[in-house]
Amino acid sequence: MREFKKLTIQNLTKKFGEKEALTDFNLTVEKGQFVTFLGPSGCGKSTALNCIAGLLPITSGQIYINEECIDNGIKKVPVEKRGFGMVFQNYALFPHLTVFNNVAFGLELKRISKNEIKEKVLNILKMVHLEGYENKFPSQMSGGEQQRVAIARCIVLEPDLLMLDEPLSNLDAKLRNDMRYELKTLHERLQVASIYVTHDQQEALALSDKIVVMKKGYIQQVGTPEEIYSHPANLFVADFMGFRNIWEAQIEEIDDSNDEAKIVVDINGHKLISHTKFTNQNRRLKPALQQAFKNHQTINTAIRPEDFLIGKGETNNLKCKVGIVEYLGQISHITGTLNNNSQADFRASEKIRIGDELDLWIPPEKLLVFPKGVNTYV
Repeated sequence: MREFKKLTIQNLTKKFGEKEALTDFNLTVEKGQFVTFLGPSGCGKSTALNCIAGLLPITSGQIYINEECIDNGIKKVPVEKRGFGMVFQNYALFPHLTVFNNVAFGLELKRISKNEIKEKVLNILKMVHLEGYENKFPSQMSGGEQQRVAIARCIVLEPDLLMLDEPLSNLDAKLRNDMRYELKTLHERLQVASIYVTHDQQEALALSDKIVVMKKGYIQQVGTPEEIYSHPANLFVADFMGFRNIWEAQIEEIDDSNDEAKIVVDINGHKLISHTKFTNQNRRLKPALQQAFKNHQTINTAIRPEDFLIGKGETNNLKCKVGIVEYLGQISHITGTLNNNSQADFRASEKIRIGDELDLWIPPEKLLVFPKGVNTYV
């Protein structure tokens, strides 16, 4: 039996008729990595997962385990021989079977001894905190408990790759947080390669070693949670990851001689400074910014609500009149109008009232710039 070291996907394309659901999808998943496919509904996340699992035929491209090609669109290793485990959104438990028999089902198909099955099932149920639930039926359990049974049924088979398709989307907010912790703990314990599909940014940031952001079948960016959060490669990723303040601007001055550029932009007559780092994740920005500056093109700037600071800084100072205050507990989400007539969304822990006039400032490294030519890859 081969030892799983990595999964490699090369130039994977999937068509449904004339429509391309995935285009030129490339990715490597190493043993022990937790990789998340993140994006809005219809972006191709589940399609990619099902192609990797073998549940959907691929149109072109190759999928490898280690150096062995398991699918090239013509010849493919059957689903049951890939060594992958799948956890579905709707749990897919057998309603007429007890918890014990649901988890034991796959082991029974392998025709191993009853004593070994019992030992493995009880150990796995303990791992997912379902000791004593062996004789319950799915209908007698909560959504979170059923999801843990589905996970137990999958990992009891010791898959090389664990695949989870929006497994927490049917749970309430508290239970999702609890299950997110359980999944993280379980992954750290098992150190199995995992691919997780979600549209929830917080889930992706909390769980992942690597995030794959997708739009309309195209990969927009691959990176660590910190890279995706702090250095989005284009405006789509920035917008999807919470940069709610997106303003059009003109570049007034640019000094990009180093890996970090100082860029002065004009937003409705108000000049702000951006310190933009050029990394492997956003390497397309530098020539595109030079082109935009040269041709006097309009660009986009972006900043997160939480990156505004109340008070005055050395630069990037703005005045804001508060229009809406949403109380969120320890903080409030505030919408106001800036002195350049732009709308701003920001956060504050102080007591803020509608009609208040505030001083705000933006740290230059928090103000991102995106030429319109590299907003998205589609």
